[in-house]
Amino acid sequence: MGKYLFFSLIMALLFISSCSTETGMDTNDENEPTDQLMSTFSSINTLVLSKRCAKSGCHLDSINPILSSNEAYANIVGKINGERTLNYIEPGQPDRSYLFQKIISSGNRSGARMPFDGASRGYLSDAEIDSIRAWITAGAKNN
Repeated sequence: MGKYLFFSLIMALLFISSCSTETGMDTNDENEPTDQLMSTFSSINTLVLSKRCAKSGCHLDSINPILSSNEAYANIVGKINGERTLNYIEPGQPDRSYLFQKIISSGNRSGARMPFDGASRGYLSDAEIDSIRAWITAGAKNN
């Protein structure tokens, strides 16, 4: 009887531990499902701009461009930056897009690398940067 109970317990633990990986969903540290970032504006807006940029004191209410979810696309794509040097996002040309340059490095742009709290919270991941680059390269469509 003891061996049967031990065997059943092991099988139950194996089944439970395999369930979270069989769903095909990414999970965060709290084992809650997370969305996968894609190279579309809606995905980038939801998973990057809204979470890392559109915050009070940053690009939500006071610093241009305003990146609240309903205004972000119209405020950045094909719009000249405050320094009047480049468009914030130049469709098809990430290396000529002011905001893209700001997320990869402060480089020759004025001010610090974005997001502003990157030094303490971490800058955008390579996957986030790659998705943004791919979206701009594909024409920065409002998709």
